Amino acid sequence: MRDILICFTSDPYASPIAQERIDLLIAALNFDRDAALLLLNDSALALAPDQRPIFAKSAAAKLQLLELFDLEDIYVCSNQLPDNSVIAVKEVPEGTLNELMNSFKNVWVL
Repeated sequence: MRDILICFTSDPYASPIAQERIDLLIAALNFDRDAALLLLNDSALALAPDQRPIFAKSAAAKLQLLELFDLEDIYVCSNQLPDNSVIAVKEVPEGTLNELMNSFKNVWVL
């Protein structure tokens, strides 16, 4: 069983807190936790290559940095995956989301 699955559910530009969720994930990775990321609902917008945020840093750019922290698994629900993605992700069919979540000791929905 894996350690932590962090699920993002809201628009990556909805608030400053949305940007800080990635910092939480990086902190978990820095403490050698076996962590993965699941993008659900509007959070999948962070994968779109054509982002031009006015008041925030690009969520896509921050997601690309996760590779430096050895994050190997970024999941996204199949029906929410954008046509093009700025990073490699693993598609998860909607019917298997519970199975994925149950394979982790801790699931944080943010």
